[in-house]
Parts: sequence; structure tokens; C-alpha cells
Amino acid sequence: MTNARTLCLLTGVALSCWAMVQAGDKPDRSDLVPSAVSYDLLRAETDPETANEIQNDLSAKAYAKAEEKLYARIQASAHPKALLEILGGVFFLDSKYLDSAIAFKKAEKGGVLTEGARFTLAMTYVELKRNGWARDELLRLRKESPAQPLYPYWLGRLSYDDQRFAEARTSFRDALEADGQFIRAYDGLGLCEEAMGNMTAAEESYRRANALNRQHVKRLAWPALDYGSMLRKTGRYAEARVLLNEALAIHPSLAKAYYELGKLEESLSNREAAKKAFNTASSLDPNDPSPVYSLFRLYQQAGETHQAAAMLARFRALKQQSDHTR
Repeated sequence: MTNARTLCLLTGVALSCWAMVQAGDKPDRSDLVPSAVSYDLLRAETDPETANEIQNDLSAKAYAKAEEKLYARIQASAHPKALLEILGGVFFLDSKYLDSAIAFKKAEKGGVLTEGARFTLAMTYVELKRNGWARDELLRLRKESPAQPLYPYWLGRLSYDDQRFAEARTSFRDALEADGQFIRAYDGLGLCEEAMGNMTAAEESYRRANALNRQHVKRLAWPALDYGSMLRKTGRYAEARVLLNEALAIHPSLAKAYYELGKLEESLSNREAAKKAFNTASSLDPNDPSPVYSLFRLYQQAGETHQAAAMLARFRALKQQSDHTR
């Protein structure tokens, strides 16, 4: 099977080979990123036997096998645009985001990308930390499909990441105009209001997100976590604990929830409980410097200089690594 370097040479796409993004602490996002592969397109572009084989490979997460079959078909095709779209989607599922972007851009040379392929390309750029490129694709999609709430939602996410909170708030509101039951858009709106110091409005959005979330069989952890985090920061510790525990009941390995529990315990002077929570957070997400720095502070306050020095050295290494990959 071709690797990223080989595919880059084959496609001629001028994409830099930047460092791949570490797989961080991400709960399920299937509601935000629809299927990256169109099985209708797969069946239209391949014979029934090959289509079934590739679909079975994808169901079994045997992505390399599916990639190999698709690549063979692409080499034999005079017009591989649709097959390249499918391959780009498979690469996305396989977390090969650079390969995914290259495949989609090669497909685009053969004609206009389908809506699903362009959205997956935008998500590929998000994973590769190329927010400007992702924004361009999402703006185009939003113009072409103004009733789709996912596009303004993701534009809001990108604006929030860039700390353009008022702009992000507008995008989340646009998403809610398109879908008034969009849980994550309410949660995003709450984050924006909180960042802008509008705590009453933030709480209203968080409450709405959590009320809707509790009606679903497949609940999300982030609404409870974000609301609990805000309550912890404003000193409403008992309410915050309930929400943070709710987040962990939904997603037991969510490192950020343990970090927030650690901050809560620290605020209550429960140092041993705080250390335990921070250590759990760090073990679940070893690349996050935040719980390590919190452990450093706790050890330093307790006069445990050896442990404090070890945590500080680890924090600095992680921070340097984080800064280097931006």
C-alpha cells in the first residue's frame, strides 16, 4: 500500500508534510462528522464483490485492506475522481489525515467534490490544525447548503479555538436557528458566553444543553463537564461535583473531567483527593501539561521539593512538546 510520501508524489498536490496531530482526549464525535465514506458511491464505482469486500473491511476497521483495494482500482482507472474521494474518506477513518487531504485534493482536480467529501476534507484540515483551510471549505459548504447546522457549528468551533468569541457565538446561534435541538451548539454557545463574562447567559445555554442531553439514549459527556467546570470556577462546588461525576458516568476515561475534579478538590483543600484526580487525568492523557502543573503546585505547597521538581521538569517538557506541534 502506498504511504503518504508516495501518494504525494503521485498526486502532485503541494501540501507540506507537517507533524501529525496526537490523538487527544476526544469523546465520540459521530454526531458531528457523518460517515466519511459513501457506500452508494462505492457501489456505483466498483463491482458488487469489491464493494462488499471493502464495506466488510471498513466494518472490521481493516482500513489498510480497504486502502489497498481502492488504490489498485485507482491505478487501473482513467477517471478515478470518485474513487479518490472514497479513498480520502477511508484515510480519514484510518486517522491518516495528511493522506486523506492529498486524496481529496487530487479528486478535486478531476471535478467538483461531493458535499460529503468536501466536509470530510474540512474535518481533515481540522485534525491537521489547518483551521484557515478548514474555514474556507466550511464557508463554501455553508453558502451551498444554508440549512445544514453542522457548517455554522464547525465555523463556531474554529472561531472559539481562535478566541474570537463573539464571532463564534454568532455561528453557534446560526446553527441553533437551523436545528433548535443541537446539543453541542448550546454547549458551544455556553462556552462563548462564559469566555465573554456573560455568566447568566452561559448558565442558561449550559442548562439547555444538559436538559436536551439527558433526553438522549446516547448522551454526551461535554455538556455536563463544561457546565460543571463553570460552576467550579464560580465556587458552586456541590453542584459542580454532581455534574462532573455525571460526565464521568457517561465517559469514564475523560481526562478533562478528572482534571476538573482535581481543581475542585484543590479548592476545597482536599489535597490527597486532588493529587489522585490529577494523576488519573495525566495517566489518561499523558500529553496534557495542565494536570502535571497542578501536581507541581500541590507538591510545592506541601514542601515536597523532590516530587515538585520532577513534576516541574515533566511539565516543561510537555509544554515544549505542545508548543512545537502547534
